[in-house]
Amino acid sequence: MLEEDQSIVSELIDANTQVQQIGIDFTVKEIQKFEGSGSIDFSNKERVNAKVVSIDFNQDNWVFLSKGTYMVIYNEYVNLPSDMMMVGMPRSTLVRNGCTMGLGFVDPGYSGRMTSLFTVHN
Repeated sequence: MLEEDQSIVSELIDANTQVQQIGIDFTVKEIQKFEGSGSIDFSNKERVNAKVVSIDFNQDNWVFLSKGTYMVIYNEYVNLPSDMMMVGMPRSTLVRNGCTMGLGFVDPGYSGRMTSLFTVHN
């Protein structure tokens, strides 16, 4: 489908590397650390997103993450048609290094950058 409509997932860093047999590997644009709490409610009238602070990458484009929970924002931009949904899944390498990700379903018609919860246990 990407060959037919490359706008479904755009801003890939290297399509030849990222596009796999059964999916697309997304890349990290930004990592944010939670510095406060948020709240959710039934109607979203009182919803408050938790306060976050961006973590800077070093000059070699690396960042060290201590144990904790982070928000990951991806480089790639998603523009799903109304008849397509997306499922986010972590690479198994993360689990083997003591990390987990909170990912899920992306609704048909969604447009925007993806985010996920990233937890370092190791």
